[in-house]
Amino acid sequence: MTRPVTMVGGAMSPLTKLADQSSFDLVRKTVDAALADAGLPRDALEGLAITPPGLASHSTAMFVSRLGAYLGVPLKSLACLENGG
Repeated sequence: MTRPVTMVGGAMSPLTKLADQSSFDLVRKTVDAALADAGLPRDALEGLAITPPGLASHSTAMFVSRLGAYLGVPLKSLACLENGG
């Protein structure tokens, strides 16, 4: 059985040279904004597709895997998409 995948909300974090908060806090605020845009509660979230935090001051190893636990949501799907030029 297949189910269609739908993106129903979107948001982005501010682009700054130096963040005044952790990558996890920044992602949490951005996810909450996307859910608010969609009119959905956090427990409706089933998966995430994000880019890595880049040259953050902490290790990015397993960042996406730890993100579900940080958000307090058991995610069914996680994807970390590298990009750049």
